[in-house]
Amino acid sequence: MLEEHYSTVEPIEIPAEILVQHDLPEADILAQYLTQQRGRKVAIELPQRQTKAELLEMVERNAQYELVRTQKVADRNALAMQDLAEILDLPDQPKRIEGYDISHIQGSDAVASQVVFVDAMPAKQHYRHYKIKDPTVRAGHSDDFASMAEVIRRRFHRYAVDPDKQRAGNPDWPDVVMIDGGKGQLSAVVKELREMNLLEDLHVISLAKKQEEIFLPGESISLDTESEQPGVQLLRRLRDEAHRFAVSFHRKNAAIGCGDRASPIFQGWGITAKKSCWRPFDPLTTSAKPVPINSPLFLALAHVWPSKFTTTFIPTRLRQTRYPTQNPSVEQLRRPSAASSCNL
Repeated sequence: MLEEHYSTVEPIEIPAEILVQHDLPEADILAQYLTQQRGRKVAIELPQRQTKAELLEMVERNAQYELVRTQKVADRNALAMQDLAEILDLPDQPKRIEGYDISHIQGSDAVASQVVFVDAMPAKQHYRHYKIKDPTVRAGHSDDFASMAEVIRRRFHRYAVDPDKQRAGNPDWPDVVMIDGGKGQLSAVVKELREMNLLEDLHVISLAKKQEEIFLPGESISLDTESEQPGVQLLRRLRDEAHRFAVSFHRKNAAIGCGDRASPIFQGWGITAKKSCWRPFDPLTTSAKPVPINSPLFLALAHVWPSKFTTTFIPTRLRQTRYPTQNPSVEQLRRPSAASSCNL
């Protein structure tokens, strides 16, 4: 077991000393193998002294606790999948479940998330995010229905263009697709899947947040379920994870684009370049050089982030000298009376 475990890790992760509960018949050979993998000596020891023996006992207790916890989670997930299969009248327990959510601020920087649960556990290697490309979705004009339809179209496009592509038994093919929303979002998705001739092959549902109601295609009334029953709780966990993943990507995407919208200086800049422009104004940076306060970069930064910039990145001595009673505003920084440069 030790050889199998350490053959899958990086050499730097192999420790110099490994404590075991029982004497291993091939300990010397295994130690030699791990030494070659690590590039430095590795010792395998059976603890005899109290300190190391107690350490091994603690590891054993923790392993037992983890085994009990893992078994409880497995039992809970099995019950949830069985309950969900009964709720949706599925022939088998759903192995792969996908959840979708949209995130934006009044249409700006609209993005979507796809999260995947396999055996009722998050499978983050299958997570995906999407930037909404629909030109009608823009700042001041949001359309969650069109955004969700676009995401589903992009997700299953390769199955639509290749009708012979394997679906049943394909680990990429979901047993259940859950849309975060109500009847409106579900109707938009159903229309898109019908045009792609995929509706009959997919189990699509939506989960409305207000009452945790589950809607099926073509049904105006939600299913008769309780919000705390295992199958619904599984969908709620999927929905919350989809929401978290969408919001985190939206925030990151909005942060990258905020400079582009506020000032033409930042157009075409990547996130690393935008972060680096803060360096000259960071009081913790010892190598910072004087930057003219009336420079285009200074004024652009002060315009994009006025409160944070003037309170955090303007040196304290400049605020106390030029503006002793309050933090300088962007307008004050533009005046000739302001210092021409700041030494950090």
